[in-house]
Amino acid sequence: MKQISIALLLLVACSVQAQSFEEWKKKSQAEFDKYRSDQEREFNEFREKANAEFANFMRKQWSKHEAKAAEPLPSLPEPPQPVVKEDPEEKPSNTPIKLNAILPPIKPISTVKPIVPIPQVVPTKPVEPSGTTEPVLENEPTEPSKATKPTEPIKPAFTFTYYGTPCAVSLTSDMRFQLADASENSVANTWEKLSSQKYLQVVAECLRLRDSLALSDWAYIRFADIMASSFLKPSNEAKILQMYVLVQSGYKVRIARSGNQLYLLMPSTEKICEKTYCMMDGIAYYFLDKNAPVQSFSIFTQAFPGEQTFTLRQNGVPRLQQSPSEQRNLLSANRYPGTMVLLKTNKNLMNYYAEYPLSDKWNTYAAAGLSEESKKQLYAVLRRSIFQKTYTEAADILLNFVQSAFKYQTDGEQFGRERPLFADETLYYPYCDCEDRAILYANLVHDLLNLDVVMVHFPGTATTAGHVATAVHFRQEVQGDHMMVNGKKYVICDPTYIGAKIGDAMPQYRNASADIQTITWQ
Repeated sequence: MKQISIALLLLVACSVQAQSFEEWKKKSQAEFDKYRSDQEREFNEFREKANAEFANFMRKQWSKHEAKAAEPLPSLPEPPQPVVKEDPEEKPSNTPIKLNAILPPIKPISTVKPIVPIPQVVPTKPVEPSGTTEPVLENEPTEPSKATKPTEPIKPAFTFTYYGTPCAVSLTSDMRFQLADASENSVANTWEKLSSQKYLQVVAECLRLRDSLALSDWAYIRFADIMASSFLKPSNEAKILQMYVLVQSGYKVRIARSGNQLYLLMPSTEKICEKTYCMMDGIAYYFLDKNAPVQSFSIFTQAFPGEQTFTLRQNGVPRLQQSPSEQRNLLSANRYPGTMVLLKTNKNLMNYYAEYPLSDKWNTYAAAGLSEESKKQLYAVLRRSIFQKTYTEAADILLNFVQSAFKYQTDGEQFGRERPLFADETLYYPYCDCEDRAILYANLVHDLLNLDVVMVHFPGTATTAGHVATAVHFRQEVQGDHMMVNGKKYVICDPTYIGAKIGDAMPQYRNASADIQTITWQ
């Protein structure tokens, strides 16, 4: 009897404990819901106040600034033909190469965040770059309940194409607008209109697409431009919608006016070539328009709270829908003729890269990496070629592949101007020059051998053309032409010195001084 009483007491205690736990869970959930609601209310209040003040500042007269002409990409005088090593079996000279400067690494991948956390909203159906071009619906259709009347037919969200990739946001026809003119008051009135909750939902959807498509800062800037121009056609209205999305997403943007035409400007953490710009407070703001004139502009210079500068650094390759190019045959025809690759590249990615801002920081191009599609085709073959080889043997095989599988031509001959190529572009275009080969080789060494590699720039002189190569830090002592970078030995590996092995620098550069660009991989 006593044992039964004890058991009953235990059951009652457990029941009370379970009841108390459930009450605690409910109380905790209620407190969390209230906290989240309070936070969202505070964020909304902050955002509404910030946008209202921003619009009021817009009404004041904009300041005058003079635009400066775009600066060309510094030319890299190169020989019309690559240098061929006369005796491929000649051993490297083991010459220490002097350094001019070790340039600091490029800024890490951007961490630009929205000005305030965007509220959770019902998203549009996710768009996967899988090839479908059917309209994307705002919500999945469901069977009507027997107890309720059928709902109104679900209208498609606004769909547009971003470099061949279908996307959708919840812009509707009633959200189109028209400016009376390009005056301060007209722009301010439009900003107030855009500051409503329904446009904020569009910002939230853009940010989700930024993440799902793995867009870098510049890729997202282009995304906002293409979306706004598709919805409102290229116009002053599209410029303001693009600016609104970018500002609410956390970016520093300025708007300018010349006559009745509006323009957008943004500063970058890196110098950008071939874009008109204005200097404001010692900072270069680059026009996003390709053909912005060099003249006087009225510019709205007020900062938005928390605004951040974008970086040219790529956070990998954007996930664009595949549009395969013609198949290309890459054959290493010298010491390792068995290394042959058949591959196709993504033309959508090529179109995206063709509009990327130009920079003379080759480490920016190298750090972007290769697309997963190119890796699948290229690396499967290269891994077989270097299987069970030493690091030096593998590095030499990869070097010979880049030296002999690609045809050489200067940028001036192929494009009519200087134009560094991303690694995927080198796999696509029929020709490449020294910096393009160095960028590709840096990726192969990093991905397949996990070795540290730097870009080596030999500035041109009155008697010697400029040149770009790479240097690799091996895990064991390696003889050859080399340099010391931050206390580590890096051995020259030149993808444009045809027939040369690792450790071979072109003779004309062994006694020259070089600049080093280190690569910060993602």
